[in-house]
Amino acid sequence: MSSIVQPRNCTLAGTGIVAVLCQVKVAVLTLASPIAWLVLVYVLRTRISGAVRAGIARLPAEARFLVPAGVARGLFTMTWAQAHRDPLAWASCRGSCSPR
Repeated sequence: MSSIVQPRNCTLAGTGIVAVLCQVKVAVLTLASPIAWLVLVYVLRTRISGAVRAGIARLPAEARFLVPAGVARGLFTMTWAQAHRDPLAWASCRGSCSPR
C-alpha cells in the first residue's frame, strides 16, 4: 500500500488551517492500508475460518489451540504493520502544529 500512497511531509504547509488539513490528509492516508486489510479480512472471514478448521483437524489434540492464535496474530500483524512502520509518519509537522 505504501507504493500507492506516498508518505507526505506537511512542514511546508505553514500554520493554521492549512497545516491541520494537511495533517488530517496524512493521517487518513496512513490508515488507508490497515482499513483496506480489515475490510479484506472481514469479507474473507468464512474462508479463513474454514481453512483454520481444516488445519486444526489434521493436528494432534494437544496442538490445536495454537492454530487460531497463530492465524489471529498473523492477520493482526498483516493489518497494522504498515501503519506502525514509521510511528511518526502522521505527525510530520514536528512541532510546527503546536501553538507558540
